[in-house]
Amino acid sequence: MSSFGRYLNLSAQINKLRRLNTEGNNATLKRYYKGYKRFLRYLSENTRLQRIADISNENLSDYVLYMNNRNYSLSTIKTDLASIRFWHSKISDAKFELQNSNKFDFTNGSIAENSTDTNDYV
Repeated sequence: MSSFGRYLNLSAQINKLRRLNTEGNNATLKRYYKGYKRFLRYLSENTRLQRIADISNENLSDYVLYMNNRNYSLSTIKTDLASIRFWHSKISDAKFELQNSNKFDFTNGSIAENSTDTNDYV
């Protein structure tokens, strides 16, 4: 499957979650959806992932480093992390539980990893 095919597949999965979601402020949901779609684009181009239920902490860490290397603002990175965690919490059959932002140190205008991380099974 091409990266565009993977992106369409992943997008269809988040679109279903979006239709079923009933919580949250409309403006926040729009921002979270936009951030999550950006994450899905990254995943489709850099991994072979085909199910959003298989997203892991490793995918999340790689994405944070990718955004940092491309000079995304810390605010954007933090908001995208929140959006990814929000939508991931809506996935009933998620394979992994995503960790909070404590894995990264967001001080002094840069990002550093605090510790080596492993995936936690749900």
